[in-house]
Amino acid sequence: MLAVLAAADTSVNAEDTSTGILLKSRQFVPDSGLDHVVKSKLEVLGGAGAEKTHVLMQFYQIPNASEKTALNETHDVDLLTYVPNNAWFADIPCDSASNIIAQPNVRWIGNILPDDKVSPHIRDYGVGSWAVNPDGTVNLMVTFFGDVSADEAKHVIGKYGSVVAKPSPWGGNVWTVTVPEDSYTISSLASEDAVEWIESVPPPRTINNDGSRAALKVNTVQAPPYNLNGSGVVIAEWDKGLVDGTHNDLAGRVFVGDPGWPKEDHSTHVAGTAIGNGTNSAGLLKGMAPAANLVTYEWPDNITEMDNETLDAIVNHSAVISTNSWGYKIDPPGEGNCSMYGDYDSESRNYDMIVDGKLDNNTITIVFSAGNQEANANCSDSYPWPHPWGRLPGPGSTAKNTIVVGATYSDTNNHTCFSSRGPTDDGRIKPDVCAPGDQANDFPTIPCNHASKINSTLPGNNYGEGAGTSMSAPAVSGCAALIYQDYRSTHSAINPTPATVKALLLHTAEDLGNTGPDYTYGWGLVNATAA
Repeated sequence: MLAVLAAADTSVNAEDTSTGILLKSRQFVPDSGLDHVVKSKLEVLGGAGAEKTHVLMQFYQIPNASEKTALNETHDVDLLTYVPNNAWFADIPCDSASNIIAQPNVRWIGNILPDDKVSPHIRDYGVGSWAVNPDGTVNLMVTFFGDVSADEAKHVIGKYGSVVAKPSPWGGNVWTVTVPEDSYTISSLASEDAVEWIESVPPPRTINNDGSRAALKVNTVQAPPYNLNGSGVVIAEWDKGLVDGTHNDLAGRVFVGDPGWPKEDHSTHVAGTAIGNGTNSAGLLKGMAPAANLVTYEWPDNITEMDNETLDAIVNHSAVISTNSWGYKIDPPGEGNCSMYGDYDSESRNYDMIVDGKLDNNTITIVFSAGNQEANANCSDSYPWPHPWGRLPGPGSTAKNTIVVGATYSDTNNHTCFSSRGPTDDGRIKPDVCAPGDQANDFPTIPCNHASKINSTLPGNNYGEGAGTSMSAPAVSGCAALIYQDYRSTHSAINPTPATVKALLLHTAEDLGNTGPDYTYGWGLVNATAA
């Protein structure tokens, strides 16, 4: 069956962009109609008593809401996950395919291969070393289709291994499981109709390490007649550890959402860039939103923690902005592998779902640092390509609805030597915008990431220097806080949507580098005054 389907597939070219099916495993243009392989599969399943099964289903045009309702009510078709172009993973009755394909807007119904469900990183490089347990088993993240019940998912998992963590109660149907490390087990798990996607658990996290206000035109809006300072706005920060809220520049405005973790230099430095008021420096090292509040969390270890803590920040602390100066540790041979740059994984997807309102219709603007991997020499001659492009480490820097921030030198506005560039693996422009993450001074006569750097708060009422997109992201988060404050003042205290905040930041940014958006600067340098 695999050989026959492969023979029928055609590579996607420029003339086929409207009908090509774009999966991570393969890209092809199917002939219209009911694929003979899936037709045979449906006959076998129906004969065995199965009522429904999952297939790929493509339309001539994306169906509207009424068409989707008619398909469901008349033919019991559930459209689950969108697949470019004009296609869905769908659940259909085994005995109705002929009637469904006869509908005017239905172009093709085809089979989902086991390989379509397995991350290319596992297929090409095996399960990540960080996901291998001492007993030889491996930890995987397995996504089940949205219509699969918890009992059915547990039954499938029990055939091959055991459950490590259940899905978040706010949706996604992503389970963490332990199974034997062999290709047969993973292939068999992928053959289960209920399974949508299999990948390694994510690699370990790592941090993405006062000219900034001037470079971002923040000084102008902090002064009359604007007088914006972030008052009344709450930013939630996720980092390696917690912020030292006893620092005079932050005192009385930092709240702990994730107790029990140590205070960290990096977390405190990030917080000062966003909300520091410059008390210890006579205002010289003031942050972007010096009257805003902040709630501090240690970075999430899984999707459930991500959801729980984000909802806590929104509901219990009134946070409207999430700032994140961390990403996956992709530094072979120690952790990860170069193929993981630019990847859109389950955690990336979850960040998109959070912005879209998965948490009981609560939304939040999410800002992420792009990463500091442009100069990662360990990936200079290997996948994905031997040049400094596509070095985004994920998960937030490869998501779609987040605001991803690259780094510039605050004194020249040039791209820094370390800031990760796009594109993502699926070709999207990232970063979205850029902001200062270092100062050039004598660079390049001194080593990359060893210039004057960005000064900000450190534990113990100290200041210190840091360089990286870690410094760029909180600068943009602070600018976003000013947007929230200003928007509320002119819209009866109503918050802008995350999409509005992102649009304002992108479409008022100062274009840098090539004309128009690009993979180095995104839409350009944030301009708080214009936004």
